[in-house]
Amino acid sequence: MRFGAGGKSGQHIPSTVTIGSQSYNVYGIESNAFSETDVVDVTIPQSVEIIHMSAFYNCSSLKYVSILGSPEIGSNAFSNCNNLEMIEIHNSIDIDHNPFMGVSELQ
Repeated sequence: MRFGAGGKSGQHIPSTVTIGSQSYNVYGIESNAFSETDVVDVTIPQSVEIIHMSAFYNCSSLKYVSILGSPEIGSNAFSNCNNLEMIEIHNSIDIDHNPFMGVSELQ
């Protein structure tokens, strides 16, 4: 299952989602899933294998991202998140073309 939601201030993406009696692993974040929302901080679990292009595009409130696994990060995944101050990466990751374009506040 891929995860996406709009308009959340702070977001912990679950590693599993249960619908009825069936549980599904969250393995990806879709393109534009959080694009232009007011998300402030996000924790991406180890189960996520891919953050698709533009997943967090133009999230002007986003300040902090924690990536617990080793996902591939698509192009423009965090582009134009001009208030993004910190990305905590716990493992090695694969980065596509310009995932942080327009981000100048990173520490």
